[in-house]
Amino acid sequence: MQTQGESPAPMPVIKALDSITIAKIAAGEVVERPVSAVKELIENAIDAGSTDIAIDLEDGGQRLIRVSDNGCGMAPEDVRMCTHSHTTSKLGDISDLDTLHTLGFRGEALHSISAVSRMTVTSCARGHDMGHTLRVAGGRVEADEPASRTPGATIEIADLFYNVPARLKFMKSSRSEIQAMTQLVQRFMIARPEIAFRLTNNGSEALAAPAAESRMERLQHLMGKDLARYICQAGGALKNTELTAYFCMPDLSFSNRKYQIFYVNGHLVRDRTITLAADLAYKGLISKGRFALAILFLEMPPAEVDVNVHPAKTEVRFLRQHDVHSLIFRTLRGAFMQRQQEVEDRQPQPFTIVVDNEKPAPPAQDLDNDPTPGTDPEHVYVPVFMPGPQKTRHEPVHSPKQGVPLPGRPAPQQTTDKPETPHDLELSPRDTDLDRELDRQSELALKPMDASPDIEGNATLRAARYEVLGQFYNTYIMATLDGTPAFIDQHVAAERVIYNRLKTAGRARAAQMALLADPVEVPRDAYEILVENLDLIRKSGLEVEPFGDRAFVVRSTVHNARGFDPVELLVSLANDLATAPYAAEPEDLLDRLLITSACKMAVKAGRAMSREEMHLLIGDWLRTGYNRTCPHGRPIAHTLGERELAAWFKR
Repeated sequence: MQTQGESPAPMPVIKALDSITIAKIAAGEVVERPVSAVKELIENAIDAGSTDIAIDLEDGGQRLIRVSDNGCGMAPEDVRMCTHSHTTSKLGDISDLDTLHTLGFRGEALHSISAVSRMTVTSCARGHDMGHTLRVAGGRVEADEPASRTPGATIEIADLFYNVPARLKFMKSSRSEIQAMTQLVQRFMIARPEIAFRLTNNGSEALAAPAAESRMERLQHLMGKDLARYICQAGGALKNTELTAYFCMPDLSFSNRKYQIFYVNGHLVRDRTITLAADLAYKGLISKGRFALAILFLEMPPAEVDVNVHPAKTEVRFLRQHDVHSLIFRTLRGAFMQRQQEVEDRQPQPFTIVVDNEKPAPPAQDLDNDPTPGTDPEHVYVPVFMPGPQKTRHEPVHSPKQGVPLPGRPAPQQTTDKPETPHDLELSPRDTDLDRELDRQSELALKPMDASPDIEGNATLRAARYEVLGQFYNTYIMATLDGTPAFIDQHVAAERVIYNRLKTAGRARAAQMALLADPVEVPRDAYEILVENLDLIRKSGLEVEPFGDRAFVVRSTVHNARGFDPVELLVSLANDLATAPYAAEPEDLLDRLLITSACKMAVKAGRAMSREEMHLLIGDWLRTGYNRTCPHGRPIAHTLGERELAAWFKR
């Protein structure tokens, strides 16, 4: 009995939760949305040895998910056990994690999913005449009976989160879910080319791929032959770790990381170490804010990587993180150097300066009595051999991507070299010249880049008189503006001119472009996004038409741009549309597309320009508004004033 003056006894505040509540909370860690459930089911199907996996959805998986496979299947007792907490056939004790080669191992997926949905598991083990079915709703078994089925398993998930209102109200739209599903299934398709996949939504096929003989063949199927032709393959090894990389050279890049996909021992992962290493390999070779295509497969002993970091198995920890970083950087950067050396060996072209050829060329210019490729009567190409550090800049690779050759110039030779096998670029001992060069480049890449000086003053630069003096490194035009020397970046200058024309063109009649009338294939997801936004695409300066299953024909542009890569442009526009903020204003979205179109249509750095082309570009640039920067904000020109020159020469 409580006496006067005594405080009341404290009530207990810690309680033991019931099993259903525990299961619902745990499900939130494993199953965030329908695509999370599909990932777990596909991994189980792969671990079961399946060669054919079908994913059928209703309303993007919000109403129904069905995953069927032809794997080893389960016996009746295993069907009954699979929905229990922490039950798995892939792990015996903790020591097995050091030798684990399966994608799943935690024994949580089916238990967690069954707690927040109405789930039916139907399976038949190989060698059995009859299968078995188990129906569970909200963690409670409703049916347990024999069923007819061929060997394999089918798992249906209906009404996901029906009993968790707090999670259900945060579900995304069906469109968002099917986009996420498509991306996920594509990534499994890339990793497992030997497996046939099919994805449907509301009875319509969204994605399908038959079994392929190689990952490269699967990439060609998924991305289309026009984009896949830019994908290279290389490989490397360091200690116990092997890397197989599928990547594009730095002259092809994208506005987001959609095409950066990483696998570790078959697991699809997101990892900061891998991301930083890939970014470092491309640093200084692609523009800031642009991202390369890099699909990387790392294989290492299970004991050297911890895959048990996150319940969804999307994060890992490496025992030798520095070695992983070094292997990725050295393999990619080494591949760039090797590919560039192959191009230079086939078609030697030193750095060049284009100068006025009013006087006859000196005899020394006639190298081996053969004209330098690309010379013409109005220009002399003077070899300029730069110091070693300057040559770390990536030189453009001759490829179909370079577009239409200039009049009177030979078309670039297309190579038919086969991709390197995964170990063609296997790293040699540390004392090789290549290793020392890669280490030096790594140190240079880690240093911050010098900011390009901008021109002071208002937003528009004018000149009453200009004179083009020449082109340096096939990238910069040297000219005088009212007598003041200036260096102009040809790409960003053209980008500003084209952007301003697109902004003012409106619905002006487009100039016909018969040279771009050939259909170009794009990835399936890009095709669907572009088809849904054809009006915006046309307003951004392109007259495009769907052609066949997933191809487009680019008929015309409003400013008669030529020589750009329509595949890169279309994929970039699709990425802009896919990553635009939700409910973005049409004007803002259109401006985003105009900037991308101008960038892709502008003359590229690394392309030699004739004197007439340079005069035309500089004249157009000086007449256009806001010409001190490109639409991205990069400076276009740098002038050398008398004071700066005097200080340079210490006068």
